[in-house]
Amino acid sequence: MPVGDPKFAIVNPDPTVDNCMKSMRFGDWMSLGGITTGSWVYGYLVGKPFRTASASCAATIGFTFGSIFLLQNTRGRFMGHKENSREVRIYGLDPNQPPKYEAPDRRNPTYRGLVSDNMKTKMDWKDYN
Repeated sequence: MPVGDPKFAIVNPDPTVDNCMKSMRFGDWMSLGGITTGSWVYGYLVGKPFRTASASCAATIGFTFGSIFLLQNTRGRFMGHKENSREVRIYGLDPNQPPKYEAPDRRNPTYRGLVSDNMKTKMDWKDYN
């Protein structure tokens, strides 16, 4: 995930795997099926002496890659780093949104850091010795 402030609205700043699985789109499921199928075909074509065993192993590896890839994309949509209009419509916005920053002068921009102040975690110094 990118380090800076997100370009889209934040739906959930810390989504769980369960949230990501429930909000997968049809295209996500099709990508998972395509990656798994492509991996199976590759394993079948390459594994000459043991075609079905090689194909099954390659499909398992492809399914694992596809699952991690899709969870990353879904998490990016929840956190606002990817286009998320459908998630905003279904789940709503998080109350803590970063401020929109417009550079006052494009020729002489001022440095503002990677993350705005309200997105940084606040340090708790009460129990610090």
